[in-house]
Amino acid sequence: MNGLRFKSIFPKKAVGESMIEIHSMKVVSENDPLSKALGKLSEEDIIIGVVDDKGKLIGIIDDRHLSKSFGDASKIKVRSVAVKSPRVKKDASIKELLLKFSTNHFAALPVVDENGKAEGFISRVDVLKELMNEGYVPNISVESVMSTPPHKIESEETLGRLRAVMKNLAIHHMIVVENGKLIGVITPYDLISLQFVPELKGSLKSKYKVKDFIRSPPIIIEPSTMLPKVVEEFIEKKVSYGIVAEGESGTVRRPVGFISVRDILNIILRVMSESFEIVISGLPEHEGILYDDIKEAIDAPLQKIAKMVDIGHVFVRIKEGKSVYNIDMSVEFDGKPYHFHGEDYKLLPAVKEAVEAMESVIKKLKDVRKDRRKKSSVVELIEEEDYL
Repeated sequence: MNGLRFKSIFPKKAVGESMIEIHSMKVVSENDPLSKALGKLSEEDIIIGVVDDKGKLIGIIDDRHLSKSFGDASKIKVRSVAVKSPRVKKDASIKELLLKFSTNHFAALPVVDENGKAEGFISRVDVLKELMNEGYVPNISVESVMSTPPHKIESEETLGRLRAVMKNLAIHHMIVVENGKLIGVITPYDLISLQFVPELKGSLKSKYKVKDFIRSPPIIIEPSTMLPKVVEEFIEKKVSYGIVAEGESGTVRRPVGFISVRDILNIILRVMSESFEIVISGLPEHEGILYDDIKEAIDAPLQKIAKMVDIGHVFVRIKEGKSVYNIDMSVEFDGKPYHFHGEDYKLLPAVKEAVEAMESVIKKLKDVRKDRRKKSSVVELIEEEDYL
């Protein structure tokens, strides 16, 4: 810990501030080998900052780099694989943090100063703890919000198969079973040793069995458990996920669901929202730094009609193809759903195309309301003349 504090203002409170601690973040130079950064990663140091020669943050290395195969990590410069994640500043609101963590898969985000220099990181568990303290976790059962079906893999499968499944599903934890019985989990941290043995690559790596790398699940949760109790256990054990399983402790337990801190943050976001939110999904890791620009481009035209039209949550889905970005955006105006699409070789222009389509609808809605006001004024004038 570096002693700094993160200032947060809760959106539902008229008065009141809260403090979230900023953790110290280890950093490496952009010219250092990837092996050096990977060697610093741990379940406490969950992200490593990558800085240029002036100390400015250019990206991060995190657990997803552990599940990828880069070949000889000692020969790869870290700048070539660093991820440009969203960044936060010390004056960010708790709601801003909630949005960034709920719409991205990052377990932690770097905190930077006004010059872009790293000041540390905050984790999504820290944010969840603050929300729990303020009473924002709804008292509902886990089975009503858990992710189903849970992603499982048999213990006899190879690591090659595991890597392929995790990549295809874009997940970082897999439940390991034997004939349907829960026996453990496997995460990128369990594969870290393979990153430092260059000769163990290709087909040889694929011969390792999943069962040789599993660990016990951090938390096993009964489906009827209430969400606040689960959050308390997440915070106490400093974990970010749990396995929902049926069966008494000591007996055969079968996984029926999965719940993570990110899932819970999404639930809280819906509970806290008093106005529309822009929910972005599918943002590629290497484009994470554009999160604020995308949100601002969408929010600006919406704010112009926020007092005239009832706006629902805005859902933005980004899909990165081989050569183009596809943007699909959905929003409700006065309860009526609208869908907009954008496509371009670059991400921001693709977003702009979808926004322009939305602006065309916004203009029509504004014209309709102006026309209604004119007709209303004419009716009032006629009634007044009749009265006279």
